[in-house]
Amino acid sequence: MSTETITAPRLALDVPENEYHSGPELSHSGAKTLLRSPAKYDYDRTHPVHKDVFDVGTAAHALVLGTPLEIVIVDANDWRTADAKKAKAAAHAAGQTPLLRDTWAEIQEMREALLKHRTARSLLEREGHSEASVYWTDLDTDVPCRCRFDRLTTNGGRALGIDYKSTTDASPRGFAKSVASFEYVQQDPWYLDGLIALGYEDPSFLFIAQEKSAPYLPAVYELRPGDREIGRQKNALARQMWRDCTEADVWPAYSEDVQFLDLPRWYGFQHEMETA
Repeated sequence: MSTETITAPRLALDVPENEYHSGPELSHSGAKTLLRSPAKYDYDRTHPVHKDVFDVGTAAHALVLGTPLEIVIVDANDWRTADAKKAKAAAHAAGQTPLLRDTWAEIQEMREALLKHRTARSLLEREGHSEASVYWTDLDTDVPCRCRFDRLTTNGGRALGIDYKSTTDASPRGFAKSVASFEYVQQDPWYLDGLIALGYEDPSFLFIAQEKSAPYLPAVYELRPGDREIGRQKNALARQMWRDCTEADVWPAYSEDVQFLDLPRWYGFQHEMETA
């Protein structure tokens, strides 16, 4: 993998999605995987996998953000039939995004519900750029980094990055669990670092969360400073790991020794309640 330092931070507005994701720079999702296992990160970057859920997410983002996307609607109830599989393969081969008829209808309903939310609609409709990619070099580690904003705009003169997330539960408590479980806490400061590298002072970042089932309720959230700092510390560790693993060309897996397991706290609490 190339470790060439990016000579100057740059904002790119015309990078195709597949080109962005195949770039050699470290992304926030790669940073999350690194902290789990460098070996897993090394494998994933050379063995990309396409899942049907990626097509749904791509189409939902395109419809919500108004970005161009060639969608093929397949008139089938699921992907199990031979004709449906053939249509899906043909669409992918042609660079198109295949969707089942009912799935496309649901995505359209999601967009309608999202635009009824006052704040979400205001954020998406203000002047700015969709699918904006940023490339920069982390000054502390010389690690080349990248991020891709769903929407990049301004708020009161400040740069504002926006990420659209579909989720099972967009309530404050439910989405907070998603932020913790999927480490979105790392995405926020990673993207802010990209804006700071571009020269923006005091940028901000928001999540637009929307439920994937009717009535497709949306909400808009911002991380608290303390949680953002946790993400920033994790990102710093991931960059150090990327630098060290790249220089040594060694990507460690899990320990080969026998280890004790530390079960989550809730398991002990649950046992105490059941035996009280």
